[in-house]
Amino acid sequence: ITIRTRRHRPFPNGFEPKTLRIVLRERRMELHVAGWADFEPAIRGLEAVGYDAGVAQVMTSSDGVTYPNLRIGAEARRKRLGLEREIARSKRGSNRWRKRIKRLLRLREREANARRTRAHQISRAIADRSAVVVMEKLSLRNMTRSAAGTAEAPGVNVRAKSGLNREILDVGIGLIRDMVRYKAERAGGELVLVNPAFTSRTCSGCGSRRHGFEQRTHRCLDCGQRMDRDLNAARNLLAIHTYRGVVTPDARTA
Repeated sequence: ITIRTRRHRPFPNGFEPKTLRIVLRERRMELHVAGWADFEPAIRGLEAVGYDAGVAQVMTSSDGVTYPNLRIGAEARRKRLGLEREIARSKRGSNRWRKRIKRLLRLREREANARRTRAHQISRAIADRSAVVVMEKLSLRNMTRSAAGTAEAPGVNVRAKSGLNREILDVGIGLIRDMVRYKAERAGGELVLVNPAFTSRTCSGCGSRRHGFEQRTHRCLDCGQRMDRDLNAARNLLAIHTYRGVVTPDARTA
């Protein structure tokens, strides 16, 4: 049996296919081929780089490189809500209802594809530019937990927290982290996860925790250093990996 296919990229040199998986989508069939190949380690200019994850910027590196948030989910959500209202007004089981359901499924598929593509782009750029990638060890389940509470003890700022949860899930921090791990290891590098405690509050210049926040800026009240707070946190993450401990003024001069 011969099946005509369209490859989204060529196979690497020396590729040996091992498995073939057929995935049926709404309007097409996908063939996923997995196998073995020899990969040359990427050329890196930096030995170790810290990365702070955020919402305004998906990732901010300790040397000032940023990867902006394209807010894929926010744009798709506006279209999805309008389509869901149309579905709610349609008679269940009718031809119009089925057509709108198919449109909704295609919209969700495009949203997922766009998010995964963006995660691949960011993770590839991160894995290729440094031998050691230092990132935060985050518990995403706790970070995106609902603030609604219970009837006896209702939560506070529930609306704001639900919006923040949507933003965090839209960024796909966990997906990017998993992709960076295998891409760095494939290229001969390493992903290191460190405890991010106090990295946003600590000054990356002197180690003081006396700070003042000015919107997106970290301002140290002791040494007077001012910089983007994501950049400050990324430098602290790198310092934690470098000194193998908590960021303190004594550790920096050790």
